[in-house]
Amino acid sequence: MVAKPRISVLVVDDHADSRGVVRELLSNHGYDVIEASDGSEALEMLTSMRPTEPGLVILDLEMPTMSGWQFLAVVENYQRLASIPVLVTSGDQDVSQVRRHSAVVDYLKKPVDLSKLLSMVEQHAGKRRAQDNA
Repeated sequence: MVAKPRISVLVVDDHADSRGVVRELLSNHGYDVIEASDGSEALEMLTSMRPTEPGLVILDLEMPTMSGWQFLAVVENYQRLASIPVLVTSGDQDVSQVRRHSAVVDYLKKPVDLSKLLSMVEQHAGKRRAQDNA
């Protein structure tokens, strides 16, 4: 039997405790977890990771230095990165703005329900988004 390759997930959140909880949950379910404390750090990682990009980005919207909103705006300009599915987590009530970004595949309101998070990760991780203009 051939082992299924592990999928990596990039967790972008300025709260170390939140990243730690998600890292533990996903690691216990067979995912490799990479962490970034803001959008700028995540973008730097993503632009230097080729060809081993994550199968999913879990992105908080409200962060210092580079917010999730700014991260999404920049990623849309990188065809290669724009195909990585993004799961947004935020305490923001208005999801209509979030869903307008082409990279966003789903949204979870904070505080995050970990069983829902795991279910969404299993649904979206490793499923590259089709490019509209590719």
